Amino acid sequence: MNRDNKLISLAKLNRKIIYGNYNKKSLTFLKVLRVILKKQIKQLEVKQ
Repeated sequence: MNRDNKLISLAKLNRKIIYGNYNKKSLTFLKVLRVILKKQIKQLEVKQ
């Protein structure tokens, strides 16, 4: 999977997390996941 596809799939996942209606317990987990995703996206952008 190339860098652009990876960014797109991360962005889609991020959007699902923001707009999805999750229960409170999974919300805290998803917030942590979003932080990790953002770090990964930044790393991918730096590698450009």
